[in-house]
Amino acid sequence: MGILSKISAMLITLIRRYNDILLKYPLRTSMISAGIIRGQGDVLAQVLLERHLVKNEGSEVPPVDWERTLKIAIQGFLIGGPLGLAWYWYVNPWYLKHLIPRMFPGFTKNFTNAKRVIASAATDLLGGIWIKAPIMVFTVALIQTYGDVKASWEGLKNRLWPTMIVAWSYGPFYKILLYGCVPLFFRGIASSLMAAFTSALFSYVQHNY
Repeated sequence: MGILSKISAMLITLIRRYNDILLKYPLRTSMISAGIIRGQGDVLAQVLLERHLVKNEGSEVPPVDWERTLKIAIQGFLIGGPLGLAWYWYVNPWYLKHLIPRMFPGFTKNFTNAKRVIASAATDLLGGIWIKAPIMVFTVALIQTYGDVKASWEGLKNRLWPTMIVAWSYGPFYKILLYGCVPLFFRGIASSLMAAFTSALFSYVQHNY
């Protein structure tokens, strides 16, 4: 067996093991996974992007802000993981079964898998994002301000629209891939991975615009 075959077999074993743990302990696994992914994503955003941009600007390269990383990891653990689990495991199947058929009976008359993907992506982008984005922005601000609700509310008002614009810029492609290619039980984790990517994207926008 070649090295690539060994690596492939190892990855398959790890994915199966992770899937077993996720199905057995969905909430705990989602929380821990989201915390780790978002924390690592912030470190990568700082090391690979923010420090590079600052260096190109001629400024002194700052050290990694571990306090910020910890706050983002906590937000992923306490909010991102449970929210992703609830949305993709329960809310999405519910509105596909009950809400969409009532609102668009003609569209769901022959409810193929492609139509389900389109309906899921559209519902997330037009409706779900107004639920999830304010929660995520507010809780990040709440953690950053050490529980100052007034300051966190100001942060929500200032950051909500930029957050929505960034989300809508990549949302259609990401949501179609998410609902069309990612199994139900892994969608929350995939969402956390995308959140880590979004953090890097926000850093880029912040340094260039």
